[in-house]
Amino acid sequence: MPDKAKRAAYSVLDAAQYLGVSRSQVYRLLADGSLDSLKIGSRRLIRRDAMDALLERSVAPSQS
Repeated sequence: MPDKAKRAAYSVLDAAQYLGVSRSQVYRLLADGSLDSLKIGSRRLIRRDAMDALLERSVAPSQS
């Protein structure tokens, strides 16, 4: 089994832990289109690169 830090896609619960937010916050991000996901069978998966992109977009430019 691959290390969680190296996985390409995460469950909603694991994505919440990766992002440091609640599971319901992940669902809100999915609903408003801020975070992309894919569905395989009955599973909703969030790609690691989508989470990293969300984090990058969330970083405010420094006000120097």
